[in-house]
Amino acid sequence: MHLESIFRSLRFRLSFWNSLVLILLVGLTLLGLLAGMGYALEHELDLLLTEDATEMVMMVERLYPNWDAIAEEMSRKALSHDEREWFGQILGPDGTLMRKTQSVPEGLTPTPLRRRTPASFEEFRIVELPTKKIKPGPYFVCVGSSVQFVKEDIDRLSRSILIAWLAILVVAPLSGYWLAGRATRPLGDIIETASRLQPRHLSERLVLSGAGDELDQLCQVINNLLDRLATYLANQREFLANAAHELRSPLAAMRAGVEVSLDRDRSPGEYRQSMEETVEQCANLSILVNQLLLLAETDSRDINAQGISTPLDALARRICSMFEGVAEQRGIKLLYDIQEVQVQGNINHLRPVLSNLVDNALKFSRSGDIVEVRVGPDPNNPDFARISVADSGEGIPTDDLPRVFNRFFRGDQSRTQEGPKTGTGLGLSICHSIVQAHGGTITVTSSPDKGTRFDVLLPISKDHQPERP
Repeated sequence: MHLESIFRSLRFRLSFWNSLVLILLVGLTLLGLLAGMGYALEHELDLLLTEDATEMVMMVERLYPNWDAIAEEMSRKALSHDEREWFGQILGPDGTLMRKTQSVPEGLTPTPLRRRTPASFEEFRIVELPTKKIKPGPYFVCVGSSVQFVKEDIDRLSRSILIAWLAILVVAPLSGYWLAGRATRPLGDIIETASRLQPRHLSERLVLSGAGDELDQLCQVINNLLDRLATYLANQREFLANAAHELRSPLAAMRAGVEVSLDRDRSPGEYRQSMEETVEQCANLSILVNQLLLLAETDSRDINAQGISTPLDALARRICSMFEGVAEQRGIKLLYDIQEVQVQGNINHLRPVLSNLVDNALKFSRSGDIVEVRVGPDPNNPDFARISVADSGEGIPTDDLPRVFNRFFRGDQSRTQEGPKTGTGLGLSICHSIVQAHGGTITVTSSPDKGTRFDVLLPISKDHQPERP
């Protein structure tokens, strides 16, 4: 099993394929070198023989018709090149053998070759050149040499190449395995670090080598992923703790009220009051549970707004009309400017966005303040619709602005018109999650003692499947 894991490892596969390609390339290169050297040696021999034949032609033309002197020169030439088994012969115009050396190989026909030269004859290379100055003529000078010494050189070169190739055959896999190990070592560190990570302990990060290569980029991507996971898990733990706390409060109040009612016999009025308090706590608990479910739905991206066209203007008019009575009761002037616009979204999820924004604006405004609601196409981006809810209240403290969309975050409740009042702290976080799930953005700007404004951008619908409120 251990060997099987080695064979299946990335290190082994990298070293195997790299070594195989290297061995094949080197083998082909060495074969090409061997063939090229053989051709070069044979070409060099042909050049030497051509020079010898040219010298012999000049010698024959100089000594003609003294054939004894010509034969003596040919013999001396053959003796000086005995190691190459050099030979020579002279043929007359009719092919008659005039003179030859003793080293002429048997079977060489004493007739003019009259062929393209150089040529091969058994284990010999032959070059034939005609004379030009002898009349009548021409005579043919034929010289040759054994190719055995060339073959011996090629054999020696072949053995050297074979030894080099065998050395590469051994060294390439070993060096390839070592280099692959160095190249994949960061991957081993990634695996080792990832195996140590636990959901409750995500502080460890991968170490970057500083090379800036793809492995460093992979380590950086994994580190960024771990950062996001750690942040997400921390938020989830905080969310669960806050949710448990918020659920515990109404449950504890309900239990306390029931236990007090059952402590002794009470009058029907007292029982009624206790039941009314219990119903009120149940209502608060129901609101909290519904908000938690809505948050869970937005987190899981179960909101499907594709192909749904919602008339945002009609929805906004209905929300503003619903809050007009509340604004009048609190002495707040509610103004709204609503233009016709269709957005891509689910009306059941967009309703809480508008409701929460208008409700918060009224809640943190005083008598005589103004709340303005504007809905219509965004003048800066024709592909988006803009919802703007602004109030002239006390505004949000600068320190609280970065946290207004955090779950269970509550600002200073003493700033509300109704005074201190319990709340879930989920309204704005629900707005933020819903808007993001619809592909939009929500931002807040606020100045102390000047008021607050929330701006929401939602994609304008290009479909024609309206969903009427």
